[in-house]
Amino acid sequence: NTGSALSGLVFSGDSGNDIFVNTGTSLNGLTFNGGADDDLFSNSGADLTRLIFHGDAGDDRFINRAAGVQASDITFNGDAGSDISVNYAGGVSNLTFSGGADDDVFQNSGVNVSSLVFNGGADDDVFVNQYKKNVPDKEVREHSEAIIKDMNLVADALEQDAWLQKILQL
Repeated sequence: NTGSALSGLVFSGDSGNDIFVNTGTSLNGLTFNGGADDDLFSNSGADLTRLIFHGDAGDDRFINRAAGVQASDITFNGDAGSDISVNYAGGVSNLTFSGGADDDVFQNSGVNVSSLVFNGGADDDVFVNQYKKNVPDKEVREHSEAIIKDMNLVADALEQDAWLQKILQL
């Protein structure tokens, strides 16, 4: 999507690997429904009011890039599969991650995130918050059985994900 000033944009994938890249700006309500299999949503569009990611079954990836991205609310629902969500944007007010079943990874590098909720779900999940002032460790433990590691763990996971690396070269 490259459009601007849209309201209620919905991307609905099917079975199979789906890719959605958003560079559009001033969007009011953007929803990504990945469907079954491995899906990727890359966002670099600025001034979003609300962004919702539903990965469904499969190993899903969401990347919110830093370049001018402002969003009031971002919600990631990974469901079953080993899911990865990475937020580089500093201008996100509310950031919510629900990983679902399997091993999930969530990385936040956004500096000005006001509210951050992490719920990894079942299995071994990794939460990396580069800016720990956003959420006290106590809150993380109350929401999940998170394994909190340093930034290198997520970077290593992304480097080893050949499918994701291929897509990011688009």
